[in-house]
Amino acid sequence: MIPSQMPVAEETFRLRLISCFLTSLLLLAGCGAEHPQILFQKAVESEKQGRIAEACDGLLEIVAAYRDERNQPADAVRVLRRVQTLDPENLEAREQEAVLLENTGRAEEAASAWRKIAQTHRRQNDLFSAAGCLVHCAELETDKPQTQIDVAEIFSLLDDPDHATQYYLRAIDIHDRQDNLEPCVEVLERAIAINPGRFDLADALARIHERLGKIDKAADQWLRLGQLYEDNNRPKEACRVYTHLCTLLPEDLECRSRLAGLYESINDRPGALRELRELARLARARQDAEDEAAYLRRALWLEPDDEAGLKALAEALERLGRADERLDALARLERIYFSTGRLHEALAALDELKALRPDEPELMSRAI
Repeated sequence: MIPSQMPVAEETFRLRLISCFLTSLLLLAGCGAEHPQILFQKAVESEKQGRIAEACDGLLEIVAAYRDERNQPADAVRVLRRVQTLDPENLEAREQEAVLLENTGRAEEAASAWRKIAQTHRRQNDLFSAAGCLVHCAELETDKPQTQIDVAEIFSLLDDPDHATQYYLRAIDIHDRQDNLEPCVEVLERAIAINPGRFDLADALARIHERLGKIDKAADQWLRLGQLYEDNNRPKEACRVYTHLCTLLPEDLECRSRLAGLYESINDRPGALRELRELARLARARQDAEDEAAYLRRALWLEPDDEAGLKALAEALERLGRADERLDALARLERIYFSTGRLHEALAALDELKALRPDEPELMSRAI
């Protein structure tokens, strides 16, 4: 080098050293473009020396830079996964990853991340935090019924039946939209087990059985729903349930018997008469004169002058061999005929009465 050029070269070298020094200071202060790389080297060095917590803290600083300053969420996620490799139980890293994935539209990965966090919370017996994580999953996986069920079950463990039921119903709705009704039965049974007083759940289960063509199971469930309404002093709703069941199984005696009793209790005379007469008809069809007579008596208490009812009662009592009771029914029938001027029918009834009691003076005098 020419001696005259040496001062210039030295000055240039000195300026470069100052520039490098200032650049290093800026990087260390977090103002330079290479800041994350420097922090990463520090984290690697901490890791090599076994200072894992220190390494993780440094990596989380890099995440903040990528996320907040550089808008590089994919790189932030990559670093967060490095943190989790070093410290698998680091919830802060897992939560940041889940949020970043969720915010950048990577729903499936985000749901998986939230699910892993929930598992960690459960291992730590923190069910409340685990529930919050699973709720995130449910909002991300709105087409997966099992995800909704997972939320429901953890709310059930938290003794929160209302929230649990909400997510069970969401699972059922998904199954329904997917034309997959069979699993709905088990889901509804779980919901009913933790919330047995919910009318809507019992109703939904009955309807699912019905849609699946399982009429016997549907009938059992409708009966349970009707009883639930009765137990809660809601007879009109119970009547609607039993009426629907009667359309499915017209000859179901238990249903009609409950329906008749309810109509009697709420003073619905036409409804009670209709059901009692139908019950009497069904009893006669199965040759059960005892039941037939009992139902007819209840109907006649509501409508004492029912001629058809009195005739049927007299016939049932005849089959039972109860002459005295049959005599009373025929006597009531004869009085109705006589009071309405139907003498021919009145005399026929008297003949039957005389046959039962040939030595009864009153009967002879009435015949005259």
